[in-house]
Amino acid sequence: MKNEIEEPFFYQTKNLIIRPYHDKDFQDFFLLLTNPLVNSSLGITEFSNNPQMLRKFLTQLSLKKVTNNSWLLYSIFNKLDQHLIGGCGFKVDLNQINAELFFMLFPSYWGQGLMLEAARPLLDNITRNFGWKQAYALILPENIRAQRVVAKLGFQYDQLIDLNRYNLKTQVQRWILEIR
Repeated sequence: MKNEIEEPFFYQTKNLIIRPYHDKDFQDFFLLLTNPLVNSSLGITEFSNNPQMLRKFLTQLSLKKVTNNSWLLYSIFNKLDQHLIGGCGFKVDLNQINAELFFMLFPSYWGQGLMLEAARPLLDNITRNFGWKQAYALILPENIRAQRVVAKLGFQYDQLIDLNRYNLKTQVQRWILEIR
């Protein structure tokens, strides 16, 4: 298992440019993560109420250090106009040899298949670099769109679990992808 991520400068797909998050993306990510529809679909309303918490979170992501519990964030841009449309990434747990997939798009880009297009190459790259046997996604039960995305990526529903993040408790669905 490798402990460092070998990232290309960027990925290109038919409709997207995907690259590691940079500080220059902060303002667009701030708008994305404080968008009420994105907030409610991710269950992170604390970011809209606490911009300093969001700034601290995004600053940690820009450090690019892989520790036992790192967050790896990728910026997703529309290839036609070069605007940031969302993000996708992983919360890496090197001790458990797995990672949590997370993703978000501005609502105007929902339902177009763009998250599948962005997540597939990232999922392939990250599993290849870490040699994981499993990835998972935690999704709010009411977030049907996210459930469809992970199902199309090959994840299987596992169970409903209690989650405590940012001192907020909620129930989420755990979806698992077994990697061969």
